[in-house]
Amino acid sequence: MTEAGKSNANVFQNEEKILHTISGMPILIINKLLMILSVLITIYGIITLEAGQDMVLGTVLTILGFFYLWVKGPILFFGLKVLQPNEALVLTLFGKYYGTIKKEGFFFKCKSKPF
Repeated sequence: MTEAGKSNANVFQNEEKILHTISGMPILIINKLLMILSVLITIYGIITLEAGQDMVLGTVLTILGFFYLWVKGPILFFGLKVLQPNEALVLTLFGKYYGTIKKEGFFFKCKSKPF
């Protein structure tokens, strides 16, 4: 690697990005409702399997309900952040800088502009 290539690779990013966020309350409510719905879907799937009516439908509903309840739903909770006054949150993933949240409130962090 040439000297010019080494110096370009060592340049740090000095530009601050303000991260686009959305309110965390609708995400919290929707996620909780979907988790309750996934419990009901799982129960219906198990009842369908026990009755022996439609094995494919019962299996698919049970798997989808368990997946949302134990994998997808809890992962969405990790995106909710509360910032107090005079706090800021710097978001990085594996060392890559994504942005900064500076205003106080309850947010759901998202990488790109939501709408």
